[in-house]
Amino acid sequence: MAKSSRLRARKNTGRRPAILFAILLIVLAAASWYYVDFHKLFVKAQDFFEVARKSMDSGSDTRGIIYDRNFKELAVSLEKVSVCARMREIPAAEETAAKLSSVLLVDSQQILERLQGDALRTWVFQNISQQQEESVKKLNIPGIFLSQEKARFYPQEETAAHLVGFAENDIGLSGIEYYYDSLLSRHTTVSEENADHLRGFPHLVLTIDLKIQGILETLIENIVARQSGVKAGAYLMEAGSGAIVASVQYPSYNPNNYREYPEDVLTNLFLEPILLPVEIRRFLRDASLLNTQNEVSGGQLPWSLIPSDESLGSQVRLWDRIGLNEPLPPEFIEDSKLLSSSSEMHEIASKEEESFDTVPGFLTPLQLLTSVTCLLNSGEKVRARAVSQLVDPETKREYPVPGRQESLTGRQTVSAQTSREIMRLLAGQSQSGQLDSIFFETDNLVATGKKSLWNLNRYRLQFTVVPSLHPELVLLVVVKEPAVNVKTRKAEDQDLAKAVDSVVQRIAVLQQVGMTVSDVVSPGERKKVNYTAAKDDVGLDRTIRVSSLSEEDKIFPMPDLKGMSLRKALRTLGKADVRIRIVGAGKVTGQEPKPGELLAKKGECVIVLQKEEAIQLKNLEKKQTLQKESR
Repeated sequence: MAKSSRLRARKNTGRRPAILFAILLIVLAAASWYYVDFHKLFVKAQDFFEVARKSMDSGSDTRGIIYDRNFKELAVSLEKVSVCARMREIPAAEETAAKLSSVLLVDSQQILERLQGDALRTWVFQNISQQQEESVKKLNIPGIFLSQEKARFYPQEETAAHLVGFAENDIGLSGIEYYYDSLLSRHTTVSEENADHLRGFPHLVLTIDLKIQGILETLIENIVARQSGVKAGAYLMEAGSGAIVASVQYPSYNPNNYREYPEDVLTNLFLEPILLPVEIRRFLRDASLLNTQNEVSGGQLPWSLIPSDESLGSQVRLWDRIGLNEPLPPEFIEDSKLLSSSSEMHEIASKEEESFDTVPGFLTPLQLLTSVTCLLNSGEKVRARAVSQLVDPETKREYPVPGRQESLTGRQTVSAQTSREIMRLLAGQSQSGQLDSIFFETDNLVATGKKSLWNLNRYRLQFTVVPSLHPELVLLVVVKEPAVNVKTRKAEDQDLAKAVDSVVQRIAVLQQVGMTVSDVVSPGERKKVNYTAAKDDVGLDRTIRVSSLSEEDKIFPMPDLKGMSLRKALRTLGKADVRIRIVGAGKVTGQEPKPGELLAKKGECVIVLQKEEAIQLKNLEKKQTLQKESR
């Protein structure tokens, strides 16, 4: 028998792994074909690239419109068009100034001064209208061109400003605008069971109604009557769903020029922890006693006969169910520094202290409103929400909000029987009004500050429940005022119950109409409109850059931004009226001008960002290099 050569044996041995690998690939491909839905995978990939394409679009194209529930615009992205000039290309400065003056409605001498400056390129006029833009194009003047960029515009100005918030450089810095960024960072699939996808960057439909908002804004302004140092707010909640129908705060601000306002005005009063008055804590404690008695006996005694024996375990579980220990809903996230303010507040009380067991001493007004609503609406669990739905900007289809897959339907905080008795408990301490409504009001004096520096403020809180038998709306009004001559002021205070009662009927009617209309309205097509100056700025000089610091009349030292997140850096530069250019992503690693250098108003600031992983890798490489050199 002939022996096979050693070379042929080696060749056969080398082929075996390749053959086995090929067989394995065929088996895996067959299994993938059987188990994987390639059509669905292809659709997902298509959606990904569609979103990626849109995300690379410039400016505020990445932000959708924010509407109220009747599709009235609250925030839109508009084109900001400015007239610029290249000096070397302009044949005759005087003739050019005269032509521009006729369409821009600005003194030709003012334009001529810009054109005769030393700079090779200058900004002539900022924020021109759509009509002016078309007129400048028709002139076709050599050396004159148009600069276009996106800007966020808030047509309702101060209305619901603390809820809507504001954005700059396509980044949400506060309110719903801040929440919108978290929506963009999520996957575009709205529902795992639904094959449809929400493409691109959606419009947001809020739960608020601008008509009801206007009524409550007028109410709060009348209550405050422009008193110095007074802050007041009102939140109206739909009892069955937790939807915020109106969000009012005084003083408010205009998001179009938010930099002009101090931090105290920009802060949302309803997201700031407050020291609860004794009457509120007593109500929560008695409500927990009613709940404990029902859990133990299975029946319900009248609130006037409940025993004072309390189960702390039952009490703590109740606080969890009504949301006192839950984080704020994502639509209402605020700066974390507000959470530390509770440790600096102390109540000024003349009465003896009583035991409240585990009843919280501090809550935000929003938490308080949500928890009381849960106790009064037959015990149904609700969470505060401000966003109703999303709308696809292309198809106009409406989608539910991602992340709300957990249904609260059927989840009870207390039994319906206990809830009715809690309502009787509250009604026994309240005034009655129109439409079977009740008004519960209380106040307290609070010292706020550190060491020897204390501010004394009076907080007035009022709940309105409409109607009391089967609540549909719950309103919380909060008034914070300096406690100067408190006794005198109390005598002059406007009756909150009387003031609110005068508008209850109108609000209830508009709520019924709004709930009906919101089911049939939809967003229409928008006409192209340019971002122009605010109403108060019409006729003012809107040029955005000049050649000398003396003309700007304002300079300031550049702060040190290194190590900050982009959002914090933008907040630090918030009051500086400068043009900001952002390079990269991550944390701030560089800036121009350098810290301490003077920067002119309307000047340009460059922020260089780098991801933390890259920074750490760079530091590690530098450390290794130093170690090698030391050896």
